[in-house]
This record gives sequence, C-alpha cells and structure tokens, in this order.
Amino acid sequence: MSRFLRALQRVEAGQQSQSVPDSGLGGELASEGSSWVQQGVSPEPRGAPVHAAEVHQHLPARSVSEGVGDKGLAGGGGASGLEEPTDLAPVIHRLRQRSLPGRQPGYCQMAAYILEQMPARPNAVFLFMSFVGQPPSTAAVAPLAAVLGEAVPEPILALDARPDSPELAESFGLSCRSHLKDVLQGQVPWYEAVRKSSLGQLFLLAGTPATELDWSVVSEPMWAHMMGQLRKHYRLILIDAGWYPHPAQKLLVNLSDGVYLVVQLGRTPKRLLRTALQELQEAGATVLGCIAAS
Repeated sequence: MSRFLRALQRVEAGQQSQSVPDSGLGGELASEGSSWVQQGVSPEPRGAPVHAAEVHQHLPARSVSEGVGDKGLAGGGGASGLEEPTDLAPVIHRLRQRSLPGRQPGYCQMAAYILEQMPARPNAVFLFMSFVGQPPSTAAVAPLAAVLGEAVPEPILALDARPDSPELAESFGLSCRSHLKDVLQGQVPWYEAVRKSSLGQLFLLAGTPATELDWSVVSEPMWAHMMGQLRKHYRLILIDAGWYPHPAQKLLVNLSDGVYLVVQLGRTPKRLLRTALQELQEAGATVLGCIAAS
C-alpha cells in the first residue's frame, strides 16, 4: 500500500511542476479539460493526463465460472470465441512508440501498461473505479477502450456497470435497445445486447441506471454466469464501475483480475485512496494503480 501511495504522491508532485514524472511523457500531457466526440468516434479527452501508479506485478489467474455454451453468435456480439491468443508484444511496442495515429500519446502509453499487466491466461477483466466529486471512471475507460480496440487485433469489450449515470455507449454514439440489466436478468442473451463500435475490434455493453435496476439484488451467480460467457469471447474486458463504492463492486472485484482507480491530479484526497485501497485489498482485489483524468 505504501508503494502505491508513494507513486501517487510522485504523480501529484509532477502535476505541480506541470509534468508527469517517470512516465516519459513530459509536458505533452498537460491537462486542457475534457471534450468528447459523440458521432461514432473516440470520446478521447484532449490533452488529458494519464498515468498508472508504479505497481508492477504479475496477476494471478482467477477461477471463473464459464457458464453455458453460447448459441446463435453469427453477427451477434461480433465474437465467435477466442482462438489461440496473439502475441501482444508487438502491440505493446507500437503503443510505447505512440504510433497509433489520431490518439493521444498518454492513452497509448497507458494502454501499453494495461496490456503488460495481462495475466498469463487468454483474457483479462480489469475494473475501473472513481470517487464522488471526481472525474467519472468513464473519463478514463472511454479513451482507453478506443485505443485498445484499435490496437489489439482481437475483440475488446467495454462494459458499463455505472449505476449513477451510465454513458459509455453514448460516448461512442451507440444507441442500444438492450442493456446490462437485460443480460443479468436473463431477458436477452449477452450477444444480443453487445454492440460493435466503429473503432477496430471494440465492442460495447450498455449500462443500466439505478432507477431501472436494484443493484442490491444483483447476485454473484448472475454476474458470474455473464462474465464467464464474456471471458470466452473477448481478449480484454474493461468494466466502467462508476463511483466507489456501490453494491455491485464487491461482486465485480471477485470476478476481475485487477482494479484501477481513476483520480484527478492534485485534487483526489489521499484519505479516499487510502480507505478505498484498504477496503479493496481486504476484499481480495489486486489494485494495479491509478489513472489520472481531468
């Protein structure tokens, strides 16, 4: 925990000197606010800084319920099951070289960092959380999903689990008739709810606001069944989990390989991070670091 907080302090110090230390990004990531384009292209904040706290570790594979076999996948969800996974080393190198045209260098670097944290299994699920009064987790998930969807040659899924204001699909200009609630409650199969974006291999599963779903009654078997199916079809799943804490997050932690905390440089109170970090670790989470968003 102390290493994580020390890394965060270095990030905050970098903000005060208008740079992000130890990231190699220099002044290119000075914050200029956030604006999203909503017509089927990436909602990437212009110049928003992004940085992962330096918690380098290899992730253990988790035991996840695989659920039942999927049928009728032709055209639905865009995935027919993962084959032998491709080597991500060339993708990571490309992102490290910031050679993804039209994408902010900071998010390319962050995407490379996330891929480096992939466990030695065919896929991974990463959870993104933010804090009340801070930038929403979507502010980090959306641009990262856009970069990863274009860079990785296998299907990437962004799943919106925000109960406060789910807007991930909207950010990409997607209109969805079916949502997370419909899949969790078994009203529609997952592949009918998932929609493909216009960006490479990026797919979206739209969220459901708390006014339409009582999150306190969403059980672990419901989540496990859905996540077991999704893991079989997507190389990487990014879960936009919203503000910490809410009832579903404890269950999601058990089904995820790692957690990232979305923070605002120089503005996210350290006490919030200390409390969240302690609680998440006690719940069995592997906290990989923090992502700065404005």
